[in-house]
Amino acid sequence: MSDVLKASIKERIGELLVAADYSPATRPLVIGGIPFDGLSAYIAGAGFLDLVVVLDGGNGDASRRTANFWTAERVARALDNVGSRRPLTFILMDETNDASPGIESLLRLGRVLVVDTLDTVEARLGPILPLILEPTTGTHADPLEGLGSSGAVGDRPFRLRAIRAARSAEALVVTEFERWLDEVFADEEPL
Repeated sequence: MSDVLKASIKERIGELLVAADYSPATRPLVIGGIPFDGLSAYIAGAGFLDLVVVLDGGNGDASRRTANFWTAERVARALDNVGSRRPLTFILMDETNDASPGIESLLRLGRVLVVDTLDTVEARLGPILPLILEPTTGTHADPLEGLGSSGAVGDRPFRLRAIRAARSAEALVVTEFERWLDEVFADEEPL
């Protein structure tokens, strides 16, 4: 992976994380008084705890994999020493496949997301990005519509009552379910 591509990927990672309410950590990253020079890290916004650290995979270079492991190990131990509850996520920029030996050692310390091309950055970061559901403008059919007839649910009056109640409100479903439970247990003899 060329240095230009790495810089582009790193920039895109930063854009996506900042847009998702992550804050870039100060440089050097300091945890429990221990400075970590040269790390690109992001801290999750409100509602999340993640600490995301971006690592250069070195394209399969064994010495780079070892350096990444020891850096990750030091960050994880520093978080443990200060009693942090932050889960660690490592974004590994690497062209090698996902089963490389360096990833296995990192998985002991936190979640690992491998980014290998600029086109796959957003997809690979999906597990730590918020889910955004686009509002729909069309109308959708009622999913309970076909179930309202007794033929669709069999001859079970409870199911029919529950489906009709589901169209009205949650409280009605709970009431119907409680009534059904009472009917089931009313026929049993006490122990």
